[in-house]
Amino acid sequence: MPDDPLHRCRVGALCVVDDPNCPKLKSRLHAAGIPLGIIYNGDGQAQSGIGWTRQSEERFRNAENGARLIPDQALLQSWTRQPDDMLPEDKPGTMTWLVNQYVN
Repeated sequence: MPDDPLHRCRVGALCVVDDPNCPKLKSRLHAAGIPLGIIYNGDGQAQSGIGWTRQSEERFRNAENGARLIPDQALLQSWTRQPDDMLPEDKPGTMTWLVNQYVN
C-alpha cells in the first residue's frame, strides 16, 4: 500500500506536521512500534538567526500546542546558513537559545 502514510513513515519519508491526520498517524505508528520524530527548522529564506529561530519556534509551538502532536523525538536542525551562531544560549537567534525555548 504505497500511498499509506504509515508505509511512507516506515521507509523514512517525510510526513507533514500540518496534516490533520497526524494525531491518528502517531497512534498507528505507535501500534506498529515506530516512534514519531519531528524535525523543526526555519525557512531557508530567513535573513538572520533571529528570523530563523522565530520560524522554528512557531512551528514547534503550533505542532505541540495543547498537546496536539507531541513527538517521541524532536529535532531542532538547520540545513541553511541560519542561525549564524550556536552560542550563547541566552542570546535570541542562536541554536542553543532555541533549544532552551523548546525545553521550557
